[in-house]
Amino acid sequence: IDRRSNIFYISDSSHHRILICKLTSNSSNQVQLQLQQVIGGGGGGEGGETGVAGYRDGSLDTALFHLPIGLTLHSNNQVLFVCDSLNHKIRSVNLITKTVETLFSFNTKKSLPWDCVFYSNSRTKRQTEKKEEEEEEERKEELFFTCANSHQIWVADISTKTAQRFCGSGVEAMKNHFNFKVVAFAQPSSICLGRDINNNNNNKTSF
Repeated sequence: IDRRSNIFYISDSSHHRILICKLTSNSSNQVQLQLQQVIGGGGGGEGGETGVAGYRDGSLDTALFHLPIGLTLHSNNQVLFVCDSLNHKIRSVNLITKTVETLFSFNTKKSLPWDCVFYSNSRTKRQTEKKEEEEEEERKEELFFTCANSHQIWVADISTKTAQRFCGSGVEAMKNHFNFKVVAFAQPSSICLGRDINNNNNNKTSF
């Protein structure tokens, strides 16, 4: 959801497409979703022909997906990230240039990206020079996503377009552990971002 412009991004997974809708109200103050654009599904952006699965980057009118499920917006509301599940890829939709590209591809069909969340980490690095302290902002943008069938959570660096396992041993179970590689999940399918409001460090984040 883009709350500033009341835009909803919806995965129509069974038709292999993404719907862009705007929340509006009519003269009777009835709230409704108005379809703005269709991405994927073979509908050419208009939603005519639907249900075409495939893999194709390019313009919003010609791009194809295969069971897109999880969606998340970049904090600038200009890029939409997509878990293109049966293509085993993470795709990005640039809403400004109106193009689709592949952010990351799995080398194995055993990993099925299911849901994702965008995370931007701002931290302060103090440097001392001539007895003067300067603060420099370092910004890191990452995409965390679940892989239900491999029982893991992965993380992708958006700037380098590389990804690695973040958490989960790959064994289907329920196990807590301080070592993230030993932790076990049973088909994790959803993920969201939260902050520790009891901690003074605003960068401490939980999932």
